[in-house]
Amino acid sequence: MSIVSKASTFKTNAIREGINLVRKILATQDCSKGLTTAELYQLALREAPPQDYKGDLRLRNRPLDTKGISLPPQNDHPVRSKAFLKRSILPVLQGSKEITKAVANREATTPIPLRGKKGKILARGGAQGTAHASPSSPVIIKAWVWKPFDPADAKPKTQPIVTAAFGTSVGVGEDWSHLNKRRQGSREEKVQRDVAAMKQLQARERRAATVS
Repeated sequence: MSIVSKASTFKTNAIREGINLVRKILATQDCSKGLTTAELYQLALREAPPQDYKGDLRLRNRPLDTKGISLPPQNDHPVRSKAFLKRSILPVLQGSKEITKAVANREATTPIPLRGKKGKILARGGAQGTAHASPSSPVIIKAWVWKPFDPADAKPKTQPIVTAAFGTSVGVGEDWSHLNKRRQGSREEKVQRDVAAMKQLQARERRAATVS
């Protein structure tokens, strides 16, 4: 087996097992608010890899001092890196319409700077800065998250019903710019007569329906 085919085999196995782990996470975790790629990665690492999973043996046998080679941080795990999860596993699940990407509100905490009597921010390393604890302030931020695909979200939006203008059947709204002015004038007069006749006919029909 060539080096290229070996690499393809190892990557295919990692993707397949990684997909199964992500599916398990989506089935067991609360995904109502979605999960970021980083959160999915941390949850995936908590899951034990299959017993027969060996990772990429080429990387395991490679000398540690090899220069120019970026080794995955978790070679013995199907989700061997966050980049591998983002670029190789999640796109497959998105393509098969098992997950969808959305923007959600997330709460992040940032330290509140300490201020002196005149409102100036105190230095973090100063004596005054260490005398008091700095609480955390929740901040709402926008974040990309992954959610299980909901078929209801994929339903096509209903198209607005377009109602034809009254008199369309007798020429209302038609373009007569190709006619000369005399023929345009006669055509407009004819349409006006036809529209008036249609209105009279509808009025008679309404009166007849009321009587009956």
